[in-house]
Amino acid sequence: MIDTSKLRDAVLSCLFQESELSAPKQVPEDAVRVEGLVSDFAFHKERLEYVREEVIGWIKQLPKEFLSKDEGGGDGWSFLNMCVDRDGNQWGEHIDMEALYVLAAGLGLAEFLLPRKMWSVTPVLKLSKEGDRVSMRDLSQPQPAEGEVGPSGTPPRPDHSSRERQSGDTDRK
Repeated sequence: MIDTSKLRDAVLSCLFQESELSAPKQVPEDAVRVEGLVSDFAFHKERLEYVREEVIGWIKQLPKEFLSKDEGGGDGWSFLNMCVDRDGNQWGEHIDMEALYVLAAGLGLAEFLLPRKMWSVTPVLKLSKEGDRVSMRDLSQPQPAEGEVGPSGTPPRPDHSSRERQSGDTDRK
């Protein structure tokens, strides 16, 4: 299992020390810059290379779906699934997942498949109580009104909220 304390130590060891900065908060030109999910990082290139094999070892512990098809994987998977290792054990939390991602990205071993501006439009799959697929839609975008055609050319899903209230079925939201 990925040791989160070693992972955090690896990130800290790759960051520039204050004594290495020419001015406070001024990142050196030769820094390896990585945009994480929440924070931006500037790594010392030589120290980042020093942890390469350890990062590769951590990547190998992740589910194969994260790997490229050339490596027998699924060609990428949701960041939200990264907290579980290949054996189904939760090894960390979002902050740890970001730490592993930024180290891997800084080493050229990882990348996001979608641009940042699309991260908020993850489709949400909604299931009915019977298990039938009801709809897949982007909840961040306005939905077509009754009778209008949606962006995919299909009519919108009927609103059953009044039927749910009438039947007393309120746990389906």
